[in-house]
Amino acid sequence: MDGKAVSPLIGFILLMAIVMGLIGILQSTSLPQWNKAVEAKHLSSLKYEVADISRLISISASTGSPAKVV
Repeated sequence: MDGKAVSPLIGFILLMAIVMGLIGILQSTSLPQWNKAVEAKHLSSLKYEVADISRLISISASTGSPAKVV
């Protein structure tokens, strides 16, 4: 077996593993902090949408006519 290109290949694989590990650590630690404001805004709008669904269900149940959720 010819072992001429084995060392650079192993080095490349180890380098890619280190880079992928660093990207994973960055995504699990820093990304949630960067997106905190966006997630808070989304949660706020989601609360109103869920409340609207509850209101439409109550109206639909009391009147018997279907309501469309937009």
